[in-house]
Amino acid sequence: MTITIHTSHDFNSLSVTEKIAFGPSVVTLMTTNVATFATPKVPLATLTTANTDLHTKNDAFVLNGESARPALLNSQKNWIKLYRQQADHVDGVANGDAAIIALSGFKQTKSESSPSEKPGICANSDFFANRTKGSIHVQTDAIKGAMGYVSIISNQEVGIGVSGNQIVIKLGDKIVSIVVDTHRTVDHNGLPSHVDMNATIAAFNRASTGEFTPNVDVSVL
Repeated sequence: MTITIHTSHDFNSLSVTEKIAFGPSVVTLMTTNVATFATPKVPLATLTTANTDLHTKNDAFVLNGESARPALLNSQKNWIKLYRQQADHVDGVANGDAAIIALSGFKQTKSESSPSEKPGICANSDFFANRTKGSIHVQTDAIKGAMGYVSIISNQEVGIGVSGNQIVIKLGDKIVSIVVDTHRTVDHNGLPSHVDMNATIAAFNRASTGEFTPNVDVSVL
């Protein structure tokens, strides 16, 4: 049994440097095959601008550190949004034809009906207070096959149940901050100052949400 081939969104999980390398390859191939992709959803010039901006913001982050992180995250979010739109457009043009998808520079999803595997547990996860009052920074290593990450911050250790794409938290009136994002690096803002919080993170993809990391303590400034 086979399933319909689609344009993959696996570029979401690429590192910033990998995105910087991947982006121009899509622009080049779609330009070369303009007869096939005559009216792209996102103008190729817009993709080029997004690629250049991501490269510039990443260089600034390498040079200036944490002060340049917000600009880098915003640039990466815009890059992902544009490439998702373009991938969906290619998907419509290809209509299940792997050869057409390949002409665009995007990858195809697998044609075999083998389901995605649930992501493994996040490794080298780090939670620490930002210099900004009431903010905790979260980062973790990339997980192969993950489409995004779910991080949870609370002022009391919580029990977390996962069933498919549903996360159930029972905590009464205690504070819980949940961030669901395609980035492995995010900030939880608007937290109460001078309190101890518990933090955990997990990756997710089309199959399910992976196992959450053990709770760790982190203090908010």
